[in-house]
Amino acid sequence: MSELTWRDADKPSYVRLNATLAHAELLGIPAGEPMLVRSVLQVSDDIRRFHRTYVPFSVATTTPWAEDAVLPAPPDIYAHFAGTTSRLHWREHVRARMPLPDEAESLHAIPGTPVLQITRLMSSKDRPLLMEEFIGLGEALEVFYDLPITKPSR
Repeated sequence: MSELTWRDADKPSYVRLNATLAHAELLGIPAGEPMLVRSVLQVSDDIRRFHRTYVPFSVATTTPWAEDAVLPAPPDIYAHFAGTTSRLHWREHVRARMPLPDEAESLHAIPGTPVLQITRLMSSKDRPLLMEEFIGLGEALEVFYDLPITKPSR
């Protein structure tokens, strides 16, 4: 299996968005808390996906980008937290669903084609720091993981 190389198809958009109940539950913040959001359509060969990054204001206030409220590219965000936080932890939620109308149009979806949504949370030992969403056509994406072998508890 070869790994896809993604590039931004357009300039990212930057918005402030209030956390929905679903965002709040995953990020451990109150519903309605403002978040900084970076959103961009990405391409790899002829495959398209949305990549959105969310950082709650309560986390962003301790970062270099807090003042201008524009999130840098994810590798720069990862580097910041890796340099300032010990023991980062990742968790992913994967689900298939039908696309929203704007997603179907941007992804060039044939009617009836589901999307695969991967939601990735990066947390410190104390709290979630950021959430990323990757949304692409279910027929075009594949997700695979290495799973550690652990001894069963007795």
